[in-house]
Amino acid sequence: MVLSLLLACSGAGPSGLLEPEVLPAALAVQVAPAWDPLLESSLAVRFTADDAGSLALTLADALGTPLVTESLTVGDDGLADWSWEDLDGAVPALGTYWLTGVFTRDDGEGTELTAEIEVVRLGFDQAWAEDDDGATSTRVHLTWHQVGMTQQDTAAFSALDALEADGVALDFPDLTPTLGRPMEGTSQPLAYVWDSLPLITVALGDAAVIGEQALTLDVDGWTVLTDGPLAPGEPVTLQRDTPLSDRVGVVDETLRLGFTAQDDQGAAHDLGAQFLPIRFYALHDDPDTEVWPAAIDPALTAIDGAAPQAEAVLDALVDWVFHDLGLSYDTNWGASYYTAYFSEDWEQAHFYFTDFLERRFGTTVNCSDCASILVAYANMIGVPLNYRIIGWNFQLNQILAIGGSDFSNCPFGPGGCGFSYHAVTGGLGYGAIWDATLALDGDSDPSALPSETLMVQTIDEDEYMDRLVMSGRADYTYEAQGTHQ
Repeated sequence: MVLSLLLACSGAGPSGLLEPEVLPAALAVQVAPAWDPLLESSLAVRFTADDAGSLALTLADALGTPLVTESLTVGDDGLADWSWEDLDGAVPALGTYWLTGVFTRDDGEGTELTAEIEVVRLGFDQAWAEDDDGATSTRVHLTWHQVGMTQQDTAAFSALDALEADGVALDFPDLTPTLGRPMEGTSQPLAYVWDSLPLITVALGDAAVIGEQALTLDVDGWTVLTDGPLAPGEPVTLQRDTPLSDRVGVVDETLRLGFTAQDDQGAAHDLGAQFLPIRFYALHDDPDTEVWPAAIDPALTAIDGAAPQAEAVLDALVDWVFHDLGLSYDTNWGASYYTAYFSEDWEQAHFYFTDFLERRFGTTVNCSDCASILVAYANMIGVPLNYRIIGWNFQLNQILAIGGSDFSNCPFGPGGCGFSYHAVTGGLGYGAIWDATLALDGDSDPSALPSETLMVQTIDEDEYMDRLVMSGRADYTYEAQGTHQ
């Protein structure tokens, strides 16, 4: 019974013996439907057959002219690999090519398949930065103070004149090394509020050729918001998946703009990538003043990692200005070098910020200068801060002046043991004082040595006055933000 069923199912030859059923030969190919030889030096091709055998491969151009003919051996695993590389040392021309494989199994059965491959040229040549009015992203436009130019939404922060040079695909340029004015042929930094999800838009270059294939963009850590495949003249917008930072500071990131294509079976193929380096400034908030790269770049680099609270940012700025900028207090006259009160109006302080950035008048400063420095940096980072004037003519407890090494209550010598006035920062409802001009004596007796260094970081305004003033009438008299140039 079993034999008769087998005979019925399998058939018998003339000798009466069962013959195995011969199935048609099967062949499949795995290859990206598009290739940019400038992004990837070779195109990998894998044939998969149902058994061992031989495979005749032909690569032809759009007119059907054979360019390559090869014979491949298909092993017992059914695999045969081939790689399309430069032909005779020349980059393949743009256009359509046909790859044909004729497979012959060891038992004589054969089959044939043909795959279409397009040689393309991929690359973006413009990149813009955007936001969505604070819904998820707040961009702050930077001002190049040396040329009085502010970034615009319609202006690219990074651009390429060409997609390739001397047969090499070009990535977007590196960050400009000059922060007072943008250098042509470089990328500009971008500023966002620290918890933003930045938005970036890129556009294909005019020289890009994508053929008929449906190519898409993939960027690790970013979501492509624009629907549909890449198309000439159609910008592509992407948004960061996670907030820029959980701290105030500087975020350097290089976006891998990956090109992908799907074959007829729906498999995704990586066609290579173009790279876009970006320097992000993670600000505390959206400032009400111009924001200069030449100011916030060193400041945010120095305080990188400060918690996104106003007090934490101001504390970090005090530490940076007092310890790291190489400034020293004018113990001869206590004169201002970078700050002027116009018409002797204490509410009209003007800070010559450009001169300070260049240290045009040296590194000697007084309290008005230090207050101006803190106010300018803090406001550009998005922390509103005022300078405050303490007057008038009072004697000092022990202080450590900026740039000094010893505490003294007579910073101007034996005959100079007081201030005619003193500028600090605070206001705007803080109820606290920040001062980069000096450190206070933090022990139980601030009037006498030895002294314990107490940095003026988030110090209650009443405690500050008690530790600073030994005698005389002193009070907080004026409060303003001042101007700068």
